[in-house]
Amino acid sequence: MTSAASGISDIRMLAGWQLSGSERHSTALRFSIKFPTGDSDELLGSGGTDISLGLAGDVVGLWGNEKLTGSYRFNATYLGEPDRLTDRYKNLVGQLSLGLGYQLHQKVHLRIRSRIRSAVYDSEIDSLGGESLSLTFGADVHLSDRFRLVLSVGEDIRVGSVPDVSFQVSVRNAAQQ
Repeated sequence: MTSAASGISDIRMLAGWQLSGSERHSTALRFSIKFPTGDSDELLGSGGTDISLGLAGDVVGLWGNEKLTGSYRFNATYLGEPDRLTDRYKNLVGQLSLGLGYQLHQKVHLRIRSRIRSAVYDSEIDSLGGESLSLTFGADVHLSDRFRLVLSVGEDIRVGSVPDVSFQVSVRNAAQQ
Protein backbone atom coordinates (compact mmCIF):
# COMPACT_ATOMS: atom_id res chain seq x y z
CA MET A 1 0.00 0.00 0.00
CA THR A 2 1.22 3.43 -0.81
CA SER A 3 -1.68 5.44 0.62
CA ALA A 4 -4.08 5.29 3.53
CA ALA A 5 -7.54 3.77 3.09
CA SER A 6 -10.64 3.86 5.23
CA GLY A 7 -14.04 2.26 5.03
CA ILE A 8 -16.05 -0.75 6.11
CA SER A 9 -14.07 -3.96 6.27
CA ASP A 10 -15.38 -7.50 5.95
CA ILE A 11 -18.27 -8.13 8.34
CA ARG A 12 -18.16 -11.17 10.60
CA MET A 13 -21.13 -12.81 12.34
CA LEU A 14 -20.47 -15.07 15.32
CA ALA A 15 -22.61 -17.62 17.13
CA GLY A 16 -21.98 -20.05 19.95
CA TRP A 17 -23.77 -22.96 21.56
CA GLN A 18 -22.87 -24.23 25.01
CA LEU A 19 -22.34 -27.98 24.86
CA SER A 20 -21.67 -28.55 28.55
CA GLY A 21 -21.26 -26.44 31.62
CA SER A 22 -20.41 -26.92 35.26
CA GLU A 23 -18.62 -24.93 37.94
CA ARG A 24 -15.29 -26.39 36.83
CA HIS A 25 -15.48 -27.01 33.07
CA SER A 26 -17.53 -25.62 30.20
CA THR A 27 -17.37 -26.24 26.47
CA ALA A 28 -19.01 -24.50 23.56
CA LEU A 29 -19.33 -24.97 19.84
CA ARG A 30 -18.54 -21.78 17.92
CA PHE A 31 -19.46 -20.78 14.39
CA SER A 32 -18.57 -17.70 12.37
CA ILE A 33 -19.06 -16.47 8.86
CA LYS A 34 -17.20 -13.58 7.27
CA PHE A 35 -18.86 -11.76 4.41
CA PRO A 36 -16.75 -9.97 1.76
CA THR A 37 -18.14 -6.48 2.39
CA GLY A 38 -14.78 -4.69 2.44
CA ASP A 39 -13.12 -3.27 -0.66
CA SER A 40 -10.31 -5.68 -1.51
CA ASP A 41 -8.69 -3.11 -3.84
CA GLU A 42 -8.17 -0.90 -0.76
CA LEU A 43 -7.11 -3.97 1.32
CA LEU A 44 -10.18 -3.56 3.54
CA GLY A 45 -11.38 -7.09 2.80
CA SER A 46 -10.39 -10.36 1.19
CA GLY A 47 -13.12 -10.73 -1.43
CA GLY A 48 -14.06 -14.22 -0.18
CA THR A 49 -16.65 -15.61 2.22
CA ASP A 50 -15.01 -17.55 5.09
CA ILE A 51 -16.77 -20.10 7.33
CA SER A 52 -15.30 -21.24 10.64
CA LEU A 53 -16.32 -23.96 13.10
CA GLY A 54 -14.61 -24.51 16.42
CA LEU A 55 -14.63 -25.85 19.96
CA ALA A 56 -13.88 -23.71 23.01
CA GLY A 57 -13.38 -24.80 26.60
CA ASP A 58 -12.65 -23.20 29.94
CA VAL A 59 -11.49 -24.95 33.12
CA VAL A 60 -11.48 -23.54 36.66
CA GLY A 61 -9.38 -24.96 39.52
CA LEU A 62 -6.61 -26.58 37.49
CA TRP A 63 -4.55 -29.15 39.37
CA GLY A 64 -6.60 -28.48 42.51
CA ASN A 65 -5.63 -24.79 42.67
CA GLU A 66 -8.77 -22.62 42.74
CA LYS A 67 -6.83 -19.58 41.49
CA LEU A 68 -5.57 -21.36 38.36
CA THR A 69 -7.65 -21.51 35.17
CA GLY A 70 -7.16 -22.96 31.73
CA SER A 71 -8.63 -22.48 28.29
CA TYR A 72 -8.44 -24.18 24.94
CA ARG A 73 -9.73 -23.21 21.52
CA PHE A 74 -9.62 -25.14 18.27
CA ASN A 75 -11.14 -24.06 15.01
CA ALA A 76 -11.03 -24.89 11.33
CA THR A 77 -11.79 -22.20 8.77
CA TYR A 78 -12.81 -22.72 5.17
CA LEU A 79 -11.51 -19.75 3.19
CA GLY A 80 -13.58 -18.60 0.24
CA GLU A 81 -11.63 -17.58 -2.84
CA PRO A 82 -10.00 -14.19 -2.25
CA ASP A 83 -9.59 -11.46 -4.86
CA ARG A 84 -5.79 -11.51 -4.45
CA LEU A 85 -3.31 -14.41 -4.56
CA THR A 86 -6.02 -16.76 -5.81
CA ASP A 87 -3.45 -19.26 -7.07
CA ARG A 88 -1.74 -19.48 -3.65
CA TYR A 89 -4.40 -19.45 -0.92
CA LYS A 90 -5.32 -22.57 1.04
CA ASN A 91 -8.95 -23.59 1.41
CA LEU A 92 -8.59 -24.86 4.98
CA VAL A 93 -6.77 -23.20 7.87
CA GLY A 94 -6.57 -24.62 11.39
CA GLN A 95 -5.84 -22.85 14.65
CA LEU A 96 -5.17 -24.08 18.19
CA SER A 97 -4.91 -21.89 21.28
CA LEU A 98 -4.04 -22.92 24.85
CA GLY A 99 -4.09 -20.61 27.84
CA LEU A 100 -3.41 -20.44 31.55
CA GLY A 101 -4.72 -17.87 33.98
CA TYR A 102 -4.06 -16.96 37.59
CA GLN A 103 -6.31 -14.98 39.93
CA LEU A 104 -3.70 -12.68 41.46
CA HIS A 105 -6.23 -10.55 43.34
CA GLN A 106 -10.00 -10.38 43.58
CA LYS A 107 -9.96 -7.78 40.80
CA VAL A 108 -6.88 -8.87 38.79
CA HIS A 109 -6.64 -12.00 36.63
CA LEU A 110 -3.31 -12.65 34.87
CA ARG A 111 -3.16 -14.81 31.76
CA ILE A 112 -0.80 -16.27 29.18
CA ARG A 113 -1.93 -17.77 25.88
CA SER A 114 -0.16 -19.52 23.03
CA ARG A 115 -1.63 -19.77 19.54
CA ILE A 116 -0.57 -21.73 16.49
CA ARG A 117 -2.17 -21.35 13.07
CA SER A 118 -1.52 -23.30 9.88
CA ALA A 119 -0.31 -21.51 6.75
CA VAL A 120 -2.82 -19.41 4.81
CA TYR A 121 -0.92 -19.36 1.48
CA ASP A 122 1.57 -21.43 -0.49
CA SER A 123 4.53 -19.05 -0.38
CA GLU A 124 8.24 -18.93 0.38
CA ILE A 125 7.58 -15.80 2.47
CA ASP A 126 7.23 -16.94 6.11
CA SER A 127 4.51 -14.44 7.00
CA LEU A 128 2.32 -15.82 4.18
CA GLY A 129 3.39 -19.42 3.68
CA GLY A 130 4.43 -20.51 7.14
CA GLU A 131 2.65 -21.56 10.27
CA SER A 132 2.33 -18.81 12.85
CA LEU A 133 3.14 -19.19 16.52
CA SER A 134 2.52 -16.43 19.04
CA LEU A 135 2.49 -15.94 22.81
CA THR A 136 0.33 -13.36 24.57
CA PHE A 137 0.66 -12.09 28.14
CA GLY A 138 -2.12 -10.09 29.70
CA ALA A 139 -4.39 -9.15 32.55
CA ASP A 140 -8.07 -8.51 33.14
CA VAL A 141 -8.71 -5.80 35.71
CA HIS A 142 -12.24 -5.61 37.08
CA LEU A 143 -13.08 -1.92 37.31
CA SER A 144 -16.60 -2.46 38.67
CA ASP A 145 -19.34 -5.08 38.68
CA ARG A 146 -20.08 -4.21 35.04
CA PHE A 147 -16.78 -3.24 33.45
CA ARG A 148 -13.32 -4.71 33.10
CA LEU A 149 -10.12 -3.45 31.52
CA VAL A 150 -8.31 -5.94 29.27
CA LEU A 151 -4.57 -5.43 28.66
CA SER A 152 -2.24 -7.67 26.67
CA VAL A 153 1.06 -7.81 24.82
CA GLY A 154 1.62 -10.39 22.08
CA GLU A 155 4.94 -11.60 20.71
CA ASP A 156 5.76 -13.69 17.65
CA ILE A 157 7.50 -16.87 18.80
CA ARG A 158 8.06 -17.98 15.21
CA VAL A 159 9.71 -14.77 14.00
CA GLY A 160 8.13 -13.21 10.93
CA SER A 161 4.95 -15.30 11.10
CA VAL A 162 2.77 -12.63 12.76
CA PRO A 163 3.37 -9.00 13.79
CA ASP A 164 6.49 -8.77 15.96
CA VAL A 165 4.65 -7.16 18.87
CA SER A 166 0.96 -6.43 19.34
CA PHE A 167 -0.84 -4.52 22.09
CA GLN A 168 -4.45 -4.68 23.21
CA VAL A 169 -6.26 -2.25 25.47
CA SER A 170 -10.03 -2.53 25.76
CA VAL A 171 -12.88 -1.98 28.17
CA ARG A 172 -15.56 -4.68 28.21
CA ASN A 173 -19.04 -4.70 29.60
CA ALA A 174 -19.42 -7.71 31.94
CA ALA A 175 -22.94 -8.33 30.64
CA GLN A 176 -21.47 -9.06 27.16
CA GLN A 177 -19.00 -11.72 28.20
